[in-house]
Amino acid sequence: MAPKTKQAKTNYKTRKAMPRVVKEARAEYTVASTPRQVILTEHPHIVRIPGVQNGDAIIRDKVVTVQHLVLMTHRFGQTPEQIAKEWNPHLSLAEIYDALSYYYDHQQEIDNIIAEDDHIEARAIRRFRYREQQNRKKEKAGANGRRN
Repeated sequence: MAPKTKQAKTNYKTRKAMPRVVKEARAEYTVASTPRQVILTEHPHIVRIPGVQNGDAIIRDKVVTVQHLVLMTHRFGQTPEQIAKEWNPHLSLAEIYDALSYYYDHQQEIDNIIAEDDHIEARAIRRFRYREQQNRKKEKAGANGRRN
């Protein structure tokens, strides 16, 4: 092995030390060989990663958003035990309960995200229905034109 040069040692010493959290994040979250910075929250199982799920709160080491679990429990009436057993067996009960705890600590923020997603979904459904209606009109007009 070649000895390190003095220049290499100087560059290494002048490099800023990375925080411990970022080092762990780089090891855990590499997407397409691009390291991502993990933003920790006050909840041990919940993190934010810019560029992953729009930077929304997700469960650490998973790509399941907090709002997804909130919808499962509040809208669809699933218990955390049912979610862990039937829907997402890779999630632990601790992770699910921590996500729900995060929701109650940040309820306004998560409710805004859910409302925005509902608005986008409703808009997409309206567009789909409009296009279907236009296609039916074209088909009907084409069928009427062929008969005459």
